[in-house]
Amino acid sequence: MNILIDYANLSQIHKQMDLIPFIELLLSKMDVNHFDNIKEVRIRLYGGWYEEKMLSRLAQRLASEIEENKPYIYKIQNIEKKLIVNIELSYSLISDENKHLFYTYRPRGVFYGLKIKSHTDVSCTEECCPIKMIEGILNKNKCPICQRNEMQSLFYRGEQKLVDTMITSDIVFLSANKKIIVMVSSDDDFWPGIITAIANGSKVIHVETKSRPKDFDFSSYMTHDPNYILKTLN
Repeated sequence: MNILIDYANLSQIHKQMDLIPFIELLLSKMDVNHFDNIKEVRIRLYGGWYEEKMLSRLAQRLASEIEENKPYIYKIQNIEKKLIVNIELSYSLISDENKHLFYTYRPRGVFYGLKIKSHTDVSCTEECCPIKMIEGILNKNKCPICQRNEMQSLFYRGEQKLVDTMITSDIVFLSANKKIIVMVSSDDDFWPGIITAIANGSKVIHVETKSRPKDFDFSSYMTHDPNYILKTLN
């Protein structure tokens, strides 16, 4: 059994858990019959693990937890069966594990044109309101104190790159051998991969990580298919 976890898509509660208790929670959501004829489980954690060619702090922490808990044996509740659980960070594709994909976490500048509601829109009357200062910075693209220009160039956010396509590629690659695939994410971007895997004859256990309103319920397409099983972590 292969379990593919979109780590960034986990809820904050699950991210704050130690890794092994979280894995045990996840495995407890599986039906006992899902482990028929299975002795080993491979769990891959996907994320932006490389800042350029260096492991991120989060990747280092998770790698340390994984190493400290080797070998990890999971006992299935209510039956006399144990599983060997191999946990790994997804540095590469399953199809070519010798080639690490670097630069999967990148700081990205926010595009110019970033807007903010006016301090009057939020009913703030304080003269020194920070919203008022930020409003001036964004609208004029200039610091009101030092008069520095191009202020919007100072805003940036961290982005994961390649990660979603890595997961989708691994789903499709595994499905060629009709393996059981557990996909842990609520991200709609993986639906093409899930549908392809089922069309290839794989069983997909889809574990949603968050309860939230959906623009469109893609799972309604698949609920009739015996090879699609929907679970939740909540």
